[in-house]
Amino acid sequence: MGASDEIRLCSVKATKVLYEYDHLIEFEDGRDFIVIFGPNGIGKTKFLEMIDAIAKMQTSRLFKIPFRTVTMAYSDGTVLTVDRRTKSGPDDSREVTSLKVVIIRPAGEPVTWTTTATDANNFETYLELNTTWNKIGPDLWQDQIDGELAELEELENRLGSRPTRSRRAVRQGPPEEVQEFISKLPTHLIETQRLKIEEYLERTPRMHGRARRPQTTIVEYANQMKKALSDALAENSRITQQLDRTFPNRMLTRIGPVTLSEKEIRVKYESQNRFRSRLAQIALIGLDPELSLPERELHPFEISMLELYLSDADEKLHSFEALLAKIELLEEIINSRLLGKRLHINAHDGLAVRHLSDNREINLDALSSGEQHEIILMFGLLFNVKHGSLVMIDEPEISLHVSWQLKFIDDVRRIAELSGFQFIVATHSPQIINNWWSHAVQLGPVTAEF
Repeated sequence: MGASDEIRLCSVKATKVLYEYDHLIEFEDGRDFIVIFGPNGIGKTKFLEMIDAIAKMQTSRLFKIPFRTVTMAYSDGTVLTVDRRTKSGPDDSREVTSLKVVIIRPAGEPVTWTTTATDANNFETYLELNTTWNKIGPDLWQDQIDGELAELEELENRLGSRPTRSRRAVRQGPPEEVQEFISKLPTHLIETQRLKIEEYLERTPRMHGRARRPQTTIVEYANQMKKALSDALAENSRITQQLDRTFPNRMLTRIGPVTLSEKEIRVKYESQNRFRSRLAQIALIGLDPELSLPERELHPFEISMLELYLSDADEKLHSFEALLAKIELLEEIINSRLLGKRLHINAHDGLAVRHLSDNREINLDALSSGEQHEIILMFGLLFNVKHGSLVMIDEPEISLHVSWQLKFIDDVRRIAELSGFQFIVATHSPQIINNWWSHAVQLGPVTAEF
């Protein structure tokens, strides 16, 4: 799925999760996904949160999760361990909890870093003293300047390693060797409530005397799609102008024999026409009047000209290739789920959903929570996950119809194949696992009921 030199997660072993359970998962035989299951109360969600927090070195999150040790092994031979310790403070009046992080690379000496809960708590103090962010909920912060909302973990990811001139609340981040390694391994944790910030806003519509409400995730994604299409079109326009301007000179000064046969020229010409037709369906480019190739045998100079023309066309269309493949897969997956509606992606709207009966457009915010969750999840996996990432999805069955659950793993596998990531799914639903029990790992007591 990815390049052979990519670093991938091979295994995770955690001890005393929730003070009681030991968990182990392994990506055996080069598998790209694992499904974990088990009864409530064994720490499936906490297990995913630990992996995500360690991969991002967000220690303030780790201190909130009960565990003893975590060991993560990678395909390049690297081993990363986190050891949690609690001991009496210097005055014996309070306990001090620390995390010892050790990274062992295939070549080089082990790197060790220790941090305490006090260091982690100082990050919140740092936000309050040195930034425009205010805490407005248990784990929710708001920027006083523009009203943006963010969770603490996101702010730690953005700002946690930045130095500050303040002498108060100075936070010592992990060593450069650790930061360099984790920067190569992006992770994405998709939690059960993917619209939880929006739901929080519904409960508290006015904050700090302001009625401003950030746009919803699905509308934000529609705008993101419009920008992606606009950027691809601009790149296409730039390349087209450059190539068209120099085409006559390149044609007249061309030396050397052609490399394509007449048959290959015709096949490639038809393939490019089909590609342009697909692009036209999302109103990305206009279709030039089609010029049919003559049925007669082509002359050598015609083959030479067409070979250069087709080479230029490949370069012009290159900016659309990956984008179009993702767009078509998103439309296919979502439209197999929507009932009486159809998702259509185009340059004008970004994302548009219409009734099949009368083609009437539906406001994106008016879609059901299940429909929104599905679009947001699949869009995010396709367009917001970097190649080589680890994606963790917690209880995707929430808000999913049973028929959608049965297709879930297959659809995410198709997206992972296209986008190049490995993933872990935590579930309570046998329908989610469906035909993939060979990739399923039970956590917790083996005698416990699923």
